Amino acid sequence: MATEKQPYNMLLGSMGNVGHPVGGASGEDGSVTLGGIRKWTHPKTSSEFFWATYRTVRTFIRGGFSGYAVTLAYRVLYMLFRALRKRQLSYRELRECLPQWYDLRFGAFFGFIRLTPKIHNLLAVYSGAPRYPRGDARAIVTDLPLSLVAGGLAGSAFMLISDSDNYLSGASLYYLVRAGQLVVKHVWAAYGWETIPHADAAIFILSCFEIMHAWFFHSYTIPVTYRNWITRLADTDGDMLDTIKKLKTGEVRYGVYSDALMEFSKRYNVDFKRGNFRDIDMLPPDFVHPYDPHSCLGNAVRRFANGFVQSFAIYAPVHLLPTVLLGWKRLKEDPVQTLLRVFDKIMQSATFLSVFIALVWYSLCVVRHSPLRDGREYRGFLAGCFFCGFSIFIEQKSRRIELALKVLTDALISVWRRAERKGIVISLPHSDVFFFSLANGLFLYYYRHHPELIKSALHSILRLFWGYADDYE
Repeated sequence: MATEKQPYNMLLGSMGNVGHPVGGASGEDGSVTLGGIRKWTHPKTSSEFFWATYRTVRTFIRGGFSGYAVTLAYRVLYMLFRALRKRQLSYRELRECLPQWYDLRFGAFFGFIRLTPKIHNLLAVYSGAPRYPRGDARAIVTDLPLSLVAGGLAGSAFMLISDSDNYLSGASLYYLVRAGQLVVKHVWAAYGWETIPHADAAIFILSCFEIMHAWFFHSYTIPVTYRNWITRLADTDGDMLDTIKKLKTGEVRYGVYSDALMEFSKRYNVDFKRGNFRDIDMLPPDFVHPYDPHSCLGNAVRRFANGFVQSFAIYAPVHLLPTVLLGWKRLKEDPVQTLLRVFDKIMQSATFLSVFIALVWYSLCVVRHSPLRDGREYRGFLAGCFFCGFSIFIEQKSRRIELALKVLTDALISVWRRAERKGIVISLPHSDVFFFSLANGLFLYYYRHHPELIKSALHSILRLFWGYADDYE
């Protein structure tokens, strides 16, 4: 008789010859028989069904509580941060800390994602599909379809939290991009192809070119939160950005009167005549490069300094939290050296982002004051969009692919939305749910059969959700 302590795969093994040591529900030839299934599933004649159901429900409940706790903790911490910044706390903000309907939906989503491996095993048992050991090439024929179906069934729970929020749509696409990376690595290794040098940097540079170009000229293609984040780091006036767009489209032209910079002039108390396009042939340097209108390098250095302060505040928690949450043992054993390594990573990442900001404006300024300048100021902005991405070579090599895949996701969203506005493509309802489900199935397959392709940090996160892959062999 099975006990609660038995591994779950042993319980499933009692249903048939699927690669497990027990075969109580199988016929003489190893096939799954109806009588065996009935014996296994009937609660009065077999305790396996009880323990299998118990473990499944327990997994779902644990995942549900975890998801609920995550959303609730995030909202409470955000409320406290906002209260500390404003130095006051309103009744409305306190009410936001109470449980919300979204918390329950998010908890249910977490619970379903944790069930993904168990759904896969149940499908394997009922289908009678053969089970192959890890690394066996034949597994792709039988186990990949099962993984995709299981991932799709569990991943469809993304619909519980999916809405018009651009961030969630981007998150599902990012999950698919990360899964696509595993497919590419698998194919590359299978055929023995050589690794392309600096492929991660090339992806980052081209993706950043698209994102920065969109920020300057097609801002509707970038999610609002992400767009505001770029604007804050770039420290650029909104009216100036609108004027730059109008110059490109021809709505504003040099030699023709325009009041595009009227509000800008009032806000910064400058003479409007200096921004009247009828009387100028180039935007005044102090309008575009306010930190040092007389030197491109001086303006870039000032922007680097300002950007470094903001970048340090961004990357400090990015590098500290994983160390505290996942590397607590190492931090406890050698706190000084561990914190020094973390500080070095923070400095390197902050330098990368601040150089990114400085390169945008330095390249723009150099081209604007060179023979390459055109009447629409367009070439200067193109140069800034392109050269900023080369700052990726300052970042740690291990983090380059992570950043490249993130900005690749944002670039794909930008390209798609621009094509959608032109009528080239259309977006299907709940496509984000499909992306997430497909990625979930692919990740399950590679987690089970090719875990060496998954980065250690990501593998640790998947293990928190799905347990050890050996438990499902």
